[in-house]
Amino acid sequence: LRHLEGICGEGTLTAHGAVRWEGPATDVRLEIGAERLPMDGPVLQVLPASIRAAAEKVGLTGKTDALVRLAYRMVPGAAPRGRYTAELSVQDAAMKSAFPLTEGRGRVNLEGDMRAAGGSAAGVAKFSQVRISGKQFTDVGAVFQLADDRLLFHDVRGVCYDGVFHAPFIEVDAAQGRFEGST
Repeated sequence: LRHLEGICGEGTLTAHGAVRWEGPATDVRLEIGAERLPMDGPVLQVLPASIRAAAEKVGLTGKTDALVRLAYRMVPGAAPRGRYTAELSVQDAAMKSAFPLTEGRGRVNLEGDMRAAGGSAAGVAKFSQVRISGKQFTDVGAVFQLADDRLLFHDVRGVCYDGVFHAPFIEVDAAQGRFEGST
């Protein structure tokens, strides 16, 4: 596998990498690029299961430019195991769940594991602008972690209406359709 290109809605995809078959196992090393890619619909099907489940539960929408690097091994009868990193530039991001986030623009960097137990994801999010509960926030940054059905944001900081805000944590519980935090 040297180079693939494709179209998904208004977005474009490219992939470079290698797939090697060693006996019954398959080793995959891919670098996937995307431009103007919708964050919902068919795109979710190619994400690691833990990320896909969380994105579906919170109703993630919007578009992204992305660079994703995957390194994993597939063995018949077992879940894929490996690691991934992703650099995302998002436009018009929103969550349809109980977490009232709309009009998000910014960058998200994440990394995680793919394994039989569902995998993990953690990273840093930096938004130049976002609306939360209808209020305009700018220069918002946080460290985040995906744990089961919960999305945890730590050390959330930003600017809102000429003031600086800080929330030590915000937790989004997709299964319960709620969010809570501390300020």
